[in-house]
Amino acid sequence: MSLTPEQNAALDVLAAGRNVYLYGPPGRGKTLLVDIFAAVIGARRRHLQEFFEELHEGMAQTGRLPLAVARLVDGVAVLCLDEFTVHDPADGVFLDRVLRELDRRGVRVVATSNRAPAELMPNPLFHPGFEPTIDVIEQLFSVIRLDDGRDLREASVSPSRSGFGAGRWIVGGRPRDDVDEAIASFRFDDLCDRPAHASDYRRLARDCPRWRIVMPGMCVAHPDALTRWAALLDVAHDLGVEVTVYADYPPQPFADLLWANLPDAARAVSRMGAWPVIGCATRAK
Repeated sequence: MSLTPEQNAALDVLAAGRNVYLYGPPGRGKTLLVDIFAAVIGARRRHLQEFFEELHEGMAQTGRLPLAVARLVDGVAVLCLDEFTVHDPADGVFLDRVLRELDRRGVRVVATSNRAPAELMPNPLFHPGFEPTIDVIEQLFSVIRLDDGRDLREASVSPSRSGFGAGRWIVGGRPRDDVDEAIASFRFDDLCDRPAHASDYRRLARDCPRWRIVMPGMCVAHPDALTRWAALLDVAHDLGVEVTVYADYPPQPFADLLWANLPDAARAVSRMGAWPVIGCATRAK
């Protein structure tokens, strides 16, 4: 896939050797650019929440954040943090300390996000307390917006038909009863309607890179389940899981649920838009 002029300009900034905060709507090629950049220079790439999990494990072992950071970035010159989003006030305080420690150690950071720094921690109750961290981000990073108006994840635009891009949303069908050891079968309720974390989905993805998911008979789900669905999509996308969804309805009504309940629904809806819809001509938007 050829890069747009805006993407090439962003690569020029990435090549300049500074910390970079690359943001814009979902599907604009942010992760693609970081993947290219990381492959060329040998950077370490992590989803922000995955990085937080590793840090918490390190702090449990060492008892101190600086030591945990030192372990994680030992020998690392450039750290790429994908899906840079913050909603939890505790994560906000933690993030401030982590960024300052990475800067003190001379580790270059490249971050991607759907939100500008000033839009992070969107809850108005917690946003004022996060503003000092926003100031740190804007001081330490070159902030670049990437948005040419196209969602490259939509199946009509993106040529990728492997891994996550090979997924499908099948309307009115059900998976066959025969057992295929190469495909893991789940119900939505089993994955999302009970306590689960992104780390649980990562373990599933590493055990089996092809999933079949049967959605609820009615297009309803509570906000916690929708939050887990969005986390599941992030993991499946990042680890290249091929997901086939079976539902009695097209993806749009479910996308409407996401829009109505999640502050960062755009990313999840965009990921769903990467799948062709079988049995119905409507994609999620």
